[in-house]
Amino acid sequence: MTRDKDLQERMLVLAKNLLEATDQGKISWALTDEEQKFLYAGSRSSVTIESYRDRDGDNVTTLSLLNSRGTTVDSLQTDYAYIEDHSNAMPWNDILEDLYHAARRVAHNVDEAIESMLVDIERGTPSPQPKPKKAAEDPWAADARSFGEGASDEPPF
Repeated sequence: MTRDKDLQERMLVLAKNLLEATDQGKISWALTDEEQKFLYAGSRSSVTIESYRDRDGDNVTTLSLLNSRGTTVDSLQTDYAYIEDHSNAMPWNDILEDLYHAARRVAHNVDEAIESMLVDIERGTPSPQPKPKKAAEDPWAADARSFGEGASDEPPF
């Protein structure tokens, strides 16, 4: 077994363990500055999981391992093997995609939002209605005479 193959297998074990721990509520994921990227910070290293479209429009999911300084030291991403013009998904693709969706669900508190919505529906809670603006709050509602001579209907810039 090559060293690269061993590292790839260890990253796959890491992905499986992260997915299991996420599903069991043992770990939580945080939002990052990038919309489709989520972070789990361990005690001495961290991981990110992200999903994006590549140049060909294919969806790519990447699990990155970061050291204590935040440097990516290894990664595992969805990939395909091409054999005789046929594309075969790599065995870890489903795990990475499931991990991404689980991390996203946790980071965005999706389960909590769904539960809240179900409670509101059950109660019959109406949507809050926006309050109409008062003339003093709406600069476009001001009387043109208050602008004096040469008033215009154009907004003041």
